[in-house]
Amino acid sequence: MAEKGIIFSAPMVQALLGGRKTQTRRILKPQPGDTLAAGKRVDHVGDYCTGAPQHGQAYYWRANGSWNSSERFHLPYASGDRLYVRESALYWIRRSDNQRDKVAAFKADGYELGDGERWTPSIHMPRHFSRIWLAVTEVRVQRLKECSEADAIAEGIEGFACTGGTAWRDYVGGMGSMFATLATRLRAATLPSGTASTPSRASGGRTIHGS
Repeated sequence: MAEKGIIFSAPMVQALLGGRKTQTRRILKPQPGDTLAAGKRVDHVGDYCTGAPQHGQAYYWRANGSWNSSERFHLPYASGDRLYVRESALYWIRRSDNQRDKVAAFKADGYELGDGERWTPSIHMPRHFSRIWLAVTEVRVQRLKECSEADAIAEGIEGFACTGGTAWRDYVGGMGSMFATLATRLRAATLPSGTASTPSRASGGRTIHGS
């Protein structure tokens, strides 16, 4: 078990706090060429040998007395890990040493910055300032386009009541496409002006799925 930081945007922090988000997906780097082991698909992390090779990990399965493995890859998270959420925040600064003293406001809470104030990016949040801790219960690898309806809902896409049931705000297409759109929008919100993001690239890659 390890303790690691994990970055979430303000909308996803809101989904976590609201209880709508119970899964998260992260792009696997580098992308594995194949996750098949001798032609058999294995997608649960618990299926790989814990004695992972030095240069990464692999899925393993046993058949006819022999072990078969997929290509090696690296998973940064594992079941049992504890993750502290890193989010954008405004800090009080100590005059004595010009260091951050405590969190004055979180961006996800809707605080409007005053003159001279600015958000500190989530990547710079230390562990002791985090207000949300997550326990990893399962990790698996899948293609983003394989995201199911239940997965997309657990990722925090926003629904609203309508005649005949529930609809999903600002999304079109299948659930895999909906989540790809969500992921692209969240990434685009952090990209510099003039930088484009490609939905098809996101939907074609493999992701680490944690819950």
